Amino acid sequence: MRPVIASVAREQSEILMMEGIRYMKEIIYLVWIVFSLAMCSGIAVEHPVMEREGGMRYYLNVLGVGQGAYWLGNFLFDIALFAFQAAIMVALVYPLNLSSYQESIYDFAALMALFGPAHTLFSYMISFAFTNPQTALKFISLVYMIAGFILPFVLKLISFGIDRCEGPVYVTTQMFAQAIPLQPMTHGLIDMLTRGHLGFFQEQANV
Repeated sequence: MRPVIASVAREQSEILMMEGIRYMKEIIYLVWIVFSLAMCSGIAVEHPVMEREGGMRYYLNVLGVGQGAYWLGNFLFDIALFAFQAAIMVALVYPLNLSSYQESIYDFAALMALFGPAHTLFSYMISFAFTNPQTALKFISLVYMIAGFILPFVLKLISFGIDRCEGPVYVTTQMFAQAIPLQPMTHGLIDMLTRGHLGFFQEQANV
């Protein structure tokens, strides 16, 4: 009887270890996606700042290119760059054997497709805070880290102290945080990760 119990315990221990390793791999992948997108944000910010600094808009007007055409061209170019990056991120879940993301691959692709335009437009809005393209390229990642993670965390702490994250203060701070594209995208990835391991967590809770 004891050898059987020991064998079952050893098997459960091995399953737990393998699940833990897979969970950590998927968390690392999530962090890599978020930081990569934040670090690459300068690409979308640099061109508008450069255009304002050099007065390119006036030269384009002389050539007959209006503001609408200029911004549409910029937007399509930035979206094309993001689509290439996003396609690599989605495709990598298969060679890396990240099963939680594989199970939600359509949700993953849809999340990235929605994030791209929102992130690009948000970058254009932030670009008006800079006057030098080199400064924008250097500090935009820091701006995203502060606006996308540090500030929402501080706001959540404030709302917890005021209404225990249950009242209007919490709702207001969450509405503000969710307006920053990195926040809902990160929450979506976390949701996929949680769903991928939900059955295992429930099984362990019932043991």
